[in-house]
Amino acid sequence: MGFFNAFEPDPIMAPLTEGLGEYFLGEELSVKPYSACRCCHPALELVQRYRADQGLGPKGNEPIANATITVNPGVHGLVGAHIEDMADPYSTTAAQFSLPFNVAATLIRGDFFLEELAPEVIADSAIRALSKRIEVVAEDSMNTDTVLGRTRLEITARGQAPVTLDAEFPLGNPANPLSFADCGDKLRKCAAFAARPPG
Repeated sequence: MGFFNAFEPDPIMAPLTEGLGEYFLGEELSVKPYSACRCCHPALELVQRYRADQGLGPKGNEPIANATITVNPGVHGLVGAHIEDMADPYSTTAAQFSLPFNVAATLIRGDFFLEELAPEVIADSAIRALSKRIEVVAEDSMNTDTVLGRTRLEITARGQAPVTLDAEFPLGNPANPLSFADCGDKLRKCAAFAARPPG
C-alpha cells in the first residue's frame, strides 16, 4: 500500500485485484506520441489537425492572436492552472506539464517531442509570448468516463475567424491507436537522442 498512499490518500485496491491473472489490461494502455504529460495530448493532436487543415509546414506558423483550450477540471488542475507559471516553465518537467507551452511550441515548431524540450526551446521568447495568449478553461461538461475527458481547442489567427476543434480519444488511445508505422517513427525519433545515435 506504500506506493498508493504516496500518490493517492484513499486508494481503492479492488480494481487491481479483480480478475487478477485472468484479465490483462496491457491492451488498454495508451502509447504517447508526444514528449508531454498525457493530459496535454488531446490538445496537441488538435493543434496538428489545425496545422494540417491550414496547410502549415514544419516549423512554420501564421500569426496566432490567441487560443482557448477547454478541458475538464482534473486536467485543468494538472496542466492548465497557475497560468503565470505555465507560460514560463522553469524546467524540462515544468514544460512537459504546461498545456499552454505545449500548444504554443507545437503551433510554432510543428511538434512536441524531445527536441522541443531543449533548454533553448524552453527559453524561446516567441513560444513564451504565445503561451501567454493561450487560456485554459475548466468545464464540468468536458468530463467523460475517461480521465482525460473531452478537449476543445479554439484558435484565432490574426485577420481570420476562430477555428474550433474537438477531441475525445487522443492519438495513442486504444480507441484511436498509433499504427505500427507510427510506433516505428517514434522509436527512430527517440533513437536520434541516444548516446550513440544510429547512422
